[in-house]
Amino acid sequence: MTTKRETMSVCDPSDARAALLLADGQLAYAVLRGAFGVNILMHGAARLGSLSGFVNGVTASFADTLLPETLVRAFAWVIAPAELILGLAILLGLQTRRALLGGTALLLMLTIGVTLQQRWDVAGLQLTYFVVYALLLGGLGLNRWSVDNWRAGRSA
Repeated sequence: MTTKRETMSVCDPSDARAALLLADGQLAYAVLRGAFGVNILMHGAARLGSLSGFVNGVTASFADTLLPETLVRAFAWVIAPAELILGLAILLGLQTRRALLGGTALLLMLTIGVTLQQRWDVAGLQLTYFVVYALLLGGLGLNRWSVDNWRAGRSA
């Protein structure tokens, strides 16, 4: 026997609207996460193609800052592989929270570097990346289309 409450939840158009809104939000999250993941992944992939040239360029660009050359050079070697790994994880939705936090930390270090160089145009552009990281972190509850969600379903 079906109760009045069960009948209302099946027939109530507001429930259908809520389900559609949730599905749309999950899809939108997957689109943003995927596009952002590709962006970060390709930053790393492009730099890996000529990594020593990238490292030398970064090191030279910090010559007039207070950062020691050895520190700049060591960090420059890490940037491209980190972007590649983080971008792939974000794209796939694999360890999404950790990947987003790692990307935010990497971006914070990059922002410190460009502000030491007084490259305010680049620092301003990096703020848009911070906004996307914040949106993705805030929306983790919508992360349905992901390896994380798939793995959680398999282990349940």
